[in-house]
Amino acid sequence: MTDRPYPSLVALLDEAYAATTAAVAGLNDEAMGRRTRTERWTVKDLLFHQMCDAQRALIVFTTEPDEPADTTAVSYWSAWQPGQPGADAHARYASQAAAAYGRGSSLVDQWTESSRAAVRAARRHGPDGTVATQGHVLSAADFVHTLGVEGVVHHLDLTLEVPSPGLSDEGYGLVLEVLSGLLGAELPGGWAPAEAVLKGTGRMELSDRDRATLGEQASRFPLFG
Repeated sequence: MTDRPYPSLVALLDEAYAATTAAVAGLNDEAMGRRTRTERWTVKDLLFHQMCDAQRALIVFTTEPDEPADTTAVSYWSAWQPGQPGADAHARYASQAAAAYGRGSSLVDQWTESSRAAVRAARRHGPDGTVATQGHVLSAADFVHTLGVEGVVHHLDLTLEVPSPGLSDEGYGLVLEVLSGLLGAELPGGWAPAEAVLKGTGRMELSDRDRATLGEQASRFPLFG
């Protein structure tokens, strides 16, 4: 279970979502078609995927399972690896659904409303109880942590060719907690926060120096993707 205070987790989720909103606000349709760090998605495709995540949160915060937590903010990510079953089908779905919006501004408006609503729902729910999502049950705090992690990673994905207002080191820290937890050791100290996120999730290749520093642990990268 995460040790971060619940209000801090909600604030970091709000930061990640607001940064994405700032990055896509006012983009024309040409810019919405630019590349991202995801292999198959444009900015528009990825924003649709992120909107689905925010909408999922709205459902999760209004559904209370009568079960104890079976995973944590770290172990939740252990199954999320590049090329996992179903990934290609979801990638196609997101692209097709995003295309159905026509103008990108319509999707931006819906993302903005959905992401703000998800943050409000998280704040109102509070830290008590458990929630169910993706076949798992988590504490409310751990669930908000997972939303923040995905928000941070996808913000970096989205802003490959789109200017970014950037995120705080504390925001990147959500992802670093997961990466070091999955690795069972500290990440190399020479990595800047954003660099560590990109390398830990397979968005950036490990250098020869990285591999020498990590030793046998280098074969475990990416830790999730």
